[in-house]
Amino acid sequence: MKYGLIALLVTFSHLCWSKNWHPKDSPSATREAVSHLAFSLNYDHDHKNARWVAYELKPELLVNCAQRASHRFVVDIKLSERSANPDDYKQTGYDRGHLVPAGDMKWSEEVMRQSFITSNITPQSPVMNRGRWSMLETLVRAWAMESEQTLIVTGPVLNDYLEKLPGSSISIPDYHYKVILSKKNNRWKAIGFLMDQAPQGNKLEAFVFPVREIEKITGINFFPHLSKNESRELEEQVELSAWNFQSKFQYRPCPRPINQSSMMN
Repeated sequence: MKYGLIALLVTFSHLCWSKNWHPKDSPSATREAVSHLAFSLNYDHDHKNARWVAYELKPELLVNCAQRASHRFVVDIKLSERSANPDDYKQTGYDRGHLVPAGDMKWSEEVMRQSFITSNITPQSPVMNRGRWSMLETLVRAWAMESEQTLIVTGPVLNDYLEKLPGSSISIPDYHYKVILSKKNNRWKAIGFLMDQAPQGNKLEAFVFPVREIEKITGINFFPHLSKNESRELEEQVELSAWNFQSKFQYRPCPRPINQSSMMN
């Protein structure tokens, strides 16, 4: 059995999408950029965290085909040096928080599996990871479902003063960010979020920041493909009224499996 023709076409088209919009970061001997099937990242070996992960989300990918319960965390074999050990998180009080959410990768078992590589995880407090951060991930999916194209960059804010997980070299970020560039009706808009490990308040609007402010904090140019005028218009301020914080999300059903022999008839 295989996924239906629609799912096959979606998978193929997604893997062929251009990556020329991905973030531009300052060069460093301790950082390494790698690409996986559905996302790319820049890994900082000194911190055992990715500085950023970047991927594109389209409505047709928000289908409920793969389940996360069948996957385990593993090291990223694409990196020249070993990524963080998943066991280093045990009994630390921190979750192994996904940067690219597993919930955004349900369109394929393979891309779901790749979301569990340890270059894609970061220490997050349970109250953050299972609370406001999870709410934000769901809201972003709702926005992506309503949009033509959604570009997402997520990561921890890293610096030389961060504590480490006990007995490891994995830095514990004080903050995590998520920046979004979205197109609807052929018009682009951008928004950023910055969240600490103990987020307060019930409204996600409390964590909104202009993309430019998060670029200053991280030293990363998230959308280098934008012109100066586009960057000024989209990144220097946030028009909150352009974003529906009441949007609800529900996955589309997975396309029906079809028998390979029936495809040949």
